[in-house]
Amino acid sequence: MANILIVEDDHESLRIASNRLREAGHKVITADNLGRALETTSTLKSFKVTIAILDGNLKAEAKNGNDGKMIANACRRDCPGIKIICWSRQEYDWGDVYCPKGPGYNQLIQTVNDLIENKPARLEV
Repeated sequence: MANILIVEDDHESLRIASNRLREAGHKVITADNLGRALETTSTLKSFKVTIAILDGNLKAEAKNGNDGKMIANACRRDCPGIKIICWSRQEYDWGDVYCPKGPGYNQLIQTVNDLIENKPARLEV
């Protein structure tokens, strides 16, 4: 079981991912935009968050992954040792592991479990 931050601007994806992770026994904190995510990073250590799942682009027009990079940097600054999952439609280099968004959430759950168990993440692209 882990304490997890999920940052995702699509409310339906955020709701489903959060519910699936909670059903798997994890505690979840969420943020749905860049501002809330950056505010939340200062509380990660006190909530003992060990994994952050970050969308790379938090605005429909964004395509460069800079939102996720900014949040990943803030997470690492405020909560050293946190593991970052880049959960986006394209891979960016700021995550410790990349998990592509897709129609199901099983791969995201497996990636979280692999990080908890310190296994190399399996990617099925």
